[in-house]
Amino acid sequence: MANNKKEFVVKDNRLIEAGYRLDLVEQRVILFAITVARKTQKGIDANNFAEVSAKEYAMLYGITEKKAYEQFKEIARTLFRREFTLYDTDAKGYERKIESRWISAIRYTDEAGRLEIMFSGIVVPYITRLEAEFTRYALGQIAGMRSSYAIRLYELLIQWGNLGEREVEIEWLKKIFMLDNQYASIKNLKVRVIDLAVSQINEHSDLIVEYTQRKTGRNVTHIIFTFKKKEVRPGEMATIETAPTTETNDCFSGAAIKISKANQARLLKIRTPDEIRQCIAIAN
Repeated sequence: MANNKKEFVVKDNRLIEAGYRLDLVEQRVILFAITVARKTQKGIDANNFAEVSAKEYAMLYGITEKKAYEQFKEIARTLFRREFTLYDTDAKGYERKIESRWISAIRYTDEAGRLEIMFSGIVVPYITRLEAEFTRYALGQIAGMRSSYAIRLYELLIQWGNLGEREVEIEWLKKIFMLDNQYASIKNLKVRVIDLAVSQINEHSDLIVEYTQRKTGRNVTHIIFTFKKKEVRPGEMATIETAPTTETNDCFSGAAIKISKANQARLLKIRTPDEIRQCIAIAN
């Protein structure tokens, strides 16, 4: 599957706001399996396996194939037990609570480095339903993140598209992150979860995020996230030199022309690697 970072993850917004707790590797595998399944003729259903290759997984997330094999072995042991809780409404408008597993079956072939996942019948409609509310984003936007909270927060923000702001109640955020009984102190929650997530979103994705807090009485009860797309200024690429270069930094490897070490160093001082890749794409 070529150029996996450009593939899109499509998830119903109710699933994005569901209560669940997957670790980083589990979340990466789920998201990658969604994009792989959507690329096959079988699509996503509850009767067929979505196949994930250790080689492609390793390339996407910047790890070795050996590490991918190790992670697949662990996933084969743990992912089947992972559950989630979501809420929807019945025909009469009453809210109902749904609890389900993410997958109904999993199989792993060690010699081939192949992991196969069969999504549960409950989760499939929330992944595949495009005619209702959904969020669509490039898998590459979360590939560099090292925190499962960063991935989840990114999804929560892009639900709101171009609005650029989302206010969430702290207790609600803890609920969907499955942190109900943790981080009673807002300070600890900010340091261990929110600050970490915001930092990684800013570093690895196409968003710039900041946040403030709002009090109800004396207590902090809400977090207000503001976000916008990173600016790509093609004009900055106009000074790229064509002199030969060696030991090119990874973020410059996609350039159609060669970039001198001096220009590499200059650009790295004013732009993140992801921003440089975007500039290079436009310059190409």
